[in-house]
Amino acid sequence: MTFDLPTKIIFGNGSIKLLGAEAGKLGKKALLVTGQHSLRASGLLEKVLKDLSRNRVEVVLFDKVVPNPRSATIDEGAKLVREQGLELVIGVGGGSAMDSAKSIRLASTDTKSVWDYMGVSDIQLKQPLPPLICVPTVAATGSEANYFASITNLAKR
Repeated sequence: MTFDLPTKIIFGNGSIKLLGAEAGKLGKKALLVTGQHSLRASGLLEKVLKDLSRNRVEVVLFDKVVPNPRSATIDEGAKLVREQGLELVIGVGGGSAMDSAKSIRLASTDTKSVWDYMGVSDIQLKQPLPPLICVPTVAATGSEANYFASITNLAKR
């Protein structure tokens, strides 16, 4: 058996200043996935947007993430990636923002709902996954270092 989770982790004081340069290596059009309040209130959203712009990464802001991310929200984000030809997904925030970014990335490869992938161990993708960057703003879930996600489907309870 093999368990392989290749993850590049850049950390340390001031490492957020490297986001734009790292993102620019992966794509020029990105979906920035975050929540509705904390990133703005802290001033980090403005810094991130400026850094991405300075590195010539065009950003579509998707700030609809709530705790226990909703599958319908994930599907909405995935549709944006497909329709706008976005090349990269960036999740900034806590576990919900990063789980949403990971799930949007997966669902963007097809028009199926992200919920259709739940419990499927051998996923057949119609196209390659877009690159993903996760930026944790709290030390909590470890979501930046794995490919798992917690998603809520209100319709199915």
